[in-house]
Amino acid sequence: MLRLFFCLILCCSFTCVRTQDILQLRMQGNTPLVSWSAEDHPASALHILERSADGVHFVAIALKDPGKAPHFEVHDQDLEPTGVLHYRLRYILDNGQELVSASSILRVEAPAIAHRLYPNPAHTHTVLEAPAGALLVVMNAAGQQVGAWTVGSEGSLTLDVQGWPVGCYVCRLTVDNQPVVMRLVKW
Repeated sequence: MLRLFFCLILCCSFTCVRTQDILQLRMQGNTPLVSWSAEDHPASALHILERSADGVHFVAIALKDPGKAPHFEVHDQDLEPTGVLHYRLRYILDNGQELVSASSILRVEAPAIAHRLYPNPAHTHTVLEAPAGALLVVMNAAGQQVGAWTVGSEGSLTLDVQGWPVGCYVCRLTVDNQPVVMRLVKW
């Protein structure tokens, strides 16, 4: 009974009220785009957009004054998104009361890097087709770096593997900080 009493005191003294607002979430290129409308809320409420990777610990990423516009869009450019992102709105009214929207979830997949490594297995050479400027690092089975190359403007790179020992090699291709790991077999 005493536990229920303290729970009621804590719940009643908390000024945060949950609302049922829905954020519009989508990807625009590689950037999450969050949009919402302020038409259903008091004109003086301050809107704070918050993001979380775990759905528990939120950080403010944008502050909007609804007196300036009824609709908002925020490009969440301050991160390299992969996995699940949670977004919610926090409203602060003139009287200090806070309203917190339910969180909305955006699943983000890293963009696939168009690449091709052939022939594989290779005996004398192998060709990598990838975006210009991509970095290729090749390591042997012992984890030692065999070499590093940058894909030229033509979008391909030919590796001479004739002098390499027979075995498996790990190829790490990086484009715009997005890695792809491939296996190359030298016979």
